[in-house]
Amino acid sequence: MGWRSLIAEQASSRLSVRAFCLRRGVSEASFYARRRELARRKMSFARNFRRAMHRKIL
Repeated sequence: MGWRSLIAEQASSRLSVRAFCLRRGVSEASFYARRRELARRKMSFARNFRRAMHRKIL
């Protein structure tokens, strides 16, 4: 199971990150680091997409 799936599963589980990580045997620090990295990538993609669309319109 990938990190995106784990993060989505935690969000829908209504468990705290700590409780979720304990149940899944995942390091809490790794969970937060991966979640932060995936959020950064998502923001970067959105920013680049908007720039490309703006250039295309002009």
